[in-house]
Amino acid sequence: MIEFLGITAVILILYGRTYKYNKLIDDPVPREGYLWTLTEKKVDYKFYDEKRSLLATFTNIGTTIATCLAIQMCWGWQAALLYAILPTNVSATSWTTGNYYQTTVLFVVTAYYFFIQQTWWGIILSVIFYWSALESTVSAIPLPFVLSFGYGWLASPLMIPLTLFLTGKRFTYGLKKRKEGHEKIGVRAGYIHWTRIFVIVKCISFYCFINFWPSRLGFFHDYCKDEAKVSKISSPTRKFYIGLVMIGAFTFWGWGINPLMTVWFLLFVGLYSQYVTFGQFLSERYMPVANVGFCVLMAQFLDPYPIIYAIIATLYFYRSHIYIPAWKHNRNLFSYSISNFPWASENYTNLASFYIERNQHFQAISPLLMAVKCAELVDYKLYTNLANCYGTSGLHEKALVYTRMAHQVAPASIKDDLQPQIDELERRIYEVEENRQWLQSFKKIRPSK
Repeated sequence: MIEFLGITAVILILYGRTYKYNKLIDDPVPREGYLWTLTEKKVDYKFYDEKRSLLATFTNIGTTIATCLAIQMCWGWQAALLYAILPTNVSATSWTTGNYYQTTVLFVVTAYYFFIQQTWWGIILSVIFYWSALESTVSAIPLPFVLSFGYGWLASPLMIPLTLFLTGKRFTYGLKKRKEGHEKIGVRAGYIHWTRIFVIVKCISFYCFINFWPSRLGFFHDYCKDEAKVSKISSPTRKFYIGLVMIGAFTFWGWGINPLMTVWFLLFVGLYSQYVTFGQFLSERYMPVANVGFCVLMAQFLDPYPIIYAIIATLYFYRSHIYIPAWKHNRNLFSYSISNFPWASENYTNLASFYIERNQHFQAISPLLMAVKCAELVDYKLYTNLANCYGTSGLHEKALVYTRMAHQVAPASIKDDLQPQIDELERRIYEVEENRQWLQSFKKIRPSK
């Protein structure tokens, strides 16, 4: 009990300040809109200038505390403490939408707790909590397969809620909408091909590495993200072979400590290894359930070495402490992500949108230029945004250049809308040049004294 009180105090110290944080990206989607609603519609920028509710802060912190209690009941306080301070878990408590994933962790661990009781009532409660986890996020899907590894056919009752969920309208509709959304931005979605094994290895190895060395964190990551593009064919690059070695080393290390928790981590991050692309290519938000397995492995590995455990826990605490403020406001989040992942174009476009919505068009030019430089497949909207920002700033020549570039790559239905803008910019540039020439000729006639 004393240990749990200490863990609670640590969580409050880290996350108590988030009560004054703002609403962030994806927060317009309500919890009941999970899989049903996508953030496609324009949201008034003033929404993101509002503080999130005290209830949201209380819910996030409370869920994290409850999750750590469940972890402590299953694997001990050392694993629970590591989970509370793990840097890759920061989004799950600092971000309102991140709570969806933290709630999934709570339900998954609770389902596991009742399952290992190996009683009829425990199995029933495990099925109920597992169904609740599926209704929170899809991160819960691998649990029956993880438990099948350790308990065989005894885990079969959990396949009932999983089957109902995977064939249900919510899940099938959500996949359909995401497939359509990804195809609009030139990303392969909803297909399986043997060459995806090269992507899977790179993604899983990234998730293995980032927990051991969480130096670069942020919202959109840039590692191997170009693998999702239509123009990119998966291949066994140097990163693939390095990733294969890393996964092998992690598996060898974890298997000697706790095989079940090794499988736990690999399967829960494997769900997001992009064998089928449906979300962000790599994201810390996908890690909280898998991180339970990682923290158990670390805690059990370091159990004979309390001093080393204390050092690592201190480093994790400090890294989380300096990372949490990045989630205070969208501007903080995108700027922080840019500094860590300068080749992730989404961070630039989101920061540019932040400025454009506030009519700060000149400030938006720099991140938009970087987005064009970083993006492998540039959407015409990037060029039109640049053109509008230059035009609003009075730089009509630049605006014309990027409007013409947008016209070249835009769909046929959009080209007709862009042509009048090109004509208008050419007219303005012509008038400005005429006025400039007239002014020069006037100065020659009336030289200044």
